[in-house]
Amino acid sequence: MHFDYQVVIDQFRLALKLRGAAVPETIKADGKIHRCDAEGRKGKGGVAYKLYMKGIPAGGFNNWHDGKGWENWRADVEDTRTPQEKARFAAEIAEKKKRSAEETRQNQAEAKRRADWIWYHSEAATPDHPYLVRKRVPPVGLGLYKGALTIPMRDINGELHSLQLIRENGTKTYLKSGRVEGCFFLLGKPEDGDTIHIVEGYATAGSVHLATHMVVAVAFDSGNLPHVARALRRKHPNSPIVIGSDDDILNVLRDAPLPNAGLMAAYAAARAVNATVAIPQFPTCTESDSDPSRKVRASVFRPISSRASLDPATRFYTRGLLPLMDDYVDRHATALAKMSKLDALTWGTIVIHLRDAGILTDETDFNDMHVMMGRDAVRDCLTRSVPAPSAAVQELWFDIGL
Repeated sequence: MHFDYQVVIDQFRLALKLRGAAVPETIKADGKIHRCDAEGRKGKGGVAYKLYMKGIPAGGFNNWHDGKGWENWRADVEDTRTPQEKARFAAEIAEKKKRSAEETRQNQAEAKRRADWIWYHSEAATPDHPYLVRKRVPPVGLGLYKGALTIPMRDINGELHSLQLIRENGTKTYLKSGRVEGCFFLLGKPEDGDTIHIVEGYATAGSVHLATHMVVAVAFDSGNLPHVARALRRKHPNSPIVIGSDDDILNVLRDAPLPNAGLMAAYAAARAVNATVAIPQFPTCTESDSDPSRKVRASVFRPISSRASLDPATRFYTRGLLPLMDDYVDRHATALAKMSKLDALTWGTIVIHLRDAGILTDETDFNDMHVMMGRDAVRDCLTRSVPAPSAAVQELWFDIGL
């Protein structure tokens, strides 16, 4: 069939952008999985996509930072194929899916063999590893391989499938093609009836474990939270589960916010298994409100960031909404004018400027709370966990910005 190649590419680029991808200059339309960055500060390699041009152009993508999972995509073009051509193409697609599934199985098996080898040759991690020192957590069950912390990624039956490696500078990687979905790492051994906390990263898990002395599961990323929660619920049906959410309030572009992926995924996981959610709570400033040099904390943006997420085009910075920000804009008008017209400031513009200027402190998880406020604050916050709102209530909550 005939179609305009560039029109299809443009449609696919727009769909990628709407899922928070930092769309690459060149889209590879060869039917294979490719990686690109997600928007936001932690988005490196965070998006996978594939696109093929045979028959009706189609494909899909996944942004691991928004917790929505894989999304299939199809081009909006007229289908001029004959019934015979459609049947032949359907058979080709079925065969291709079969080959792809087998290739995935083989790749995961190879990653599993490599994980077994690296884990066997890893030393026991020690508390003086720079990442652990910086995060103030101990190496509970971790390995060390060529200077990197190794964290086993196991399924609900304890079988090792892959590894997460954390370098001294905090860079995190996984074994190529290793299974992630449904895999986790446990601090502690739960019995049915014991409270289980589930969080995204190891540093957060270490902080929660130190504060509560309870079992904590590392899900590794927000998109995996629901899968891990379901697996643990099936094995421990009588255990209370608490999702310790990351709170990505400042996940922004220059002109609009991105989804609060950590919070959205935590809510989805909690609803799936009847769990509760705890969100880290921070003070809004580091110094007295009378100190003009005070630093602003991320949590001051919660009331406006949630509302703006539904309508990025809305100008929601308003005189009097945040006196702190009014004061900052007055004192830094020249610098802000270089980024955006002062009569049309956006939340993203202000946030990025504050971050670049070293004014904004950006805490997102319970490890940040542990480092800044201590174990007691973490424990107290976790004990105040609450059920996730229903999807309908959640949308209302974001709409009115409570």
